[in-house]
Amino acid sequence: MSYTTPPPDSRSRALPPARPQLRPPQALAPFRVVEIGSRVAASFCAKFFGDFGAQVVKVEPRAGAPERRMGPFVGDDMAGASGLHLFLNTNKKSVTLEPSTITGAAMLKALLREADLLIEGLPPGTLDSWGLGEADLSRDCPNLVVASITDYGQTGPYRHRKAADIAHWAMACLMIGSGLSDREPLRVGDDVSEYVAGLNACATALGMLFGRDAVGGQRADLSVLEALITVQPSSALSYAYNKTHMGRAGNRFPMNIVHCKDGYVGFYPQFPHQWEMFADALGMPQLKTDPRFAAPLARMEHADEALAIILPWFLDRTCDEAVRIGQEHHVPFVRVASAKDLVESPQYQARGFFTDIGTAGSGKVAALGRPFGMSATPWQLRSAAPDLGQHNIEVFCNRLGLSKLELGILAEQGVI
Repeated sequence: MSYTTPPPDSRSRALPPARPQLRPPQALAPFRVVEIGSRVAASFCAKFFGDFGAQVVKVEPRAGAPERRMGPFVGDDMAGASGLHLFLNTNKKSVTLEPSTITGAAMLKALLREADLLIEGLPPGTLDSWGLGEADLSRDCPNLVVASITDYGQTGPYRHRKAADIAHWAMACLMIGSGLSDREPLRVGDDVSEYVAGLNACATALGMLFGRDAVGGQRADLSVLEALITVQPSSALSYAYNKTHMGRAGNRFPMNIVHCKDGYVGFYPQFPHQWEMFADALGMPQLKTDPRFAAPLARMEHADEALAIILPWFLDRTCDEAVRIGQEHHVPFVRVASAKDLVESPQYQARGFFTDIGTAGSGKVAALGRPFGMSATPWQLRSAAPDLGQHNIEVFCNRLGLSKLELGILAEQGVI
């Protein structure tokens, strides 16, 4: 008996033409959002809404939002596409508008009348100066939800102070607890406070939108500084509770970062059974019974002696070798990843974490895509970051009813 190709089924018919594939619905598709401001937190917040389906209009000054001039760029081409702009502004429409003019403020108000949410990252008092303060918007746009993001908040003696990420770290009491005890305090990362504030603003805005039927529109006063403080409340809590200050512990053994042949590896054998497996992984079973290291407190008290014994083991191995051996012994070993390690990680590749956010001008740009997965209403890249003012006609003419002639006049007047 042999297997042969079965004859064509005489009853088979020509297949109907393939239907165009429909995108799955998106969770935030019903919402119309207007974003305006000059800070990363506002753009990051609005990005979440756009990426999960909301119609986001990004209102930019005629010179463009600041992130268009912030790196990374390809080589020295500062006139090319900014990687930060490509990342922050996916799934948005861009219009240019100067609300500091009377006509510009009226056009922005017209946009807000049909919007559900305004995300603004402007200095305190700016909206008031445009005739778009809280009382004005409550009267003219009673169902509008407003998320206002500033460094210190809309009130208080510091409301007009200038700040940056380093100021947020310092004032949030995070910096004083970061680093080694005999070195200066450390700031970690790049604009972390802005992204933390953006996430908080997004969650806050969602809460206000879904509670709008009960209370109507309202405004959230979100301070970047206060958002960052909530990430690490331990220091403030310790002092408030028992008047103690937490010191800088750094990477203190047995939670350590150590050098291998080709980079750094971190480990933390936190529990007794993990310490035993850690000793086995290193081929040093004597560490289990050595009185200097047998108990957790003893290990911390004899940290320098322990490191002197184990460091040669790591220096003789590559990061991948050390991590493999550690993981085989069920001990949390991890390579300290470079950006290359991150982008090329098989874990993220397998999960589709990165996506191409490039444009025709920029070429392929693999960047962070979905922040999390949703089965029925997933993250979607519907459109790449827009050119400056790309949607002026679509938004101002189709939505607000202006003619192209009027648009041309407004451009000459410096309004758009």
